[in-house]
Amino acid sequence: MEEVARGERSKIETEKAEAEKALAELEAARARVTTGIDENMLDHYDRIVKKHHGVALAEVRDEKCTACGMRIRPHVFQEMRRSESQEMFHCETCTRILYYYEQVSSAAAVSSNTPSSTPAGLSQK
Repeated sequence: MEEVARGERSKIETEKAEAEKALAELEAARARVTTGIDENMLDHYDRIVKKHHGVALAEVRDEKCTACGMRIRPHVFQEMRRSESQEMFHCETCTRILYYYEQVSSAAAVSSNTPSSTPAGLSQK
């Protein structure tokens, strides 16, 4: 019985060591990626992530937040659609950071040699 327990314990310790190594690698990668991001912005993002169990962003589709389903106010949606907008928008209901991709018709994308979707709307509000 003790031998089985020792075997299980060593297996668990091995898995723990692998998980800790993977976590350290991910934390190092995150640190590299976030070096150019304003500390306040990163703190804001982290608070939203914790509040919503790891999901801080929500796409806007059909003028609705895809996370909670609430309709985005028309003037906010219009501002998000402006490609030159630098504001960060939040859902008034779930508080997630909103993003919107303007869908371009495939015929227009082919004729103008642009990607089929372009990002729009990120700035603080």
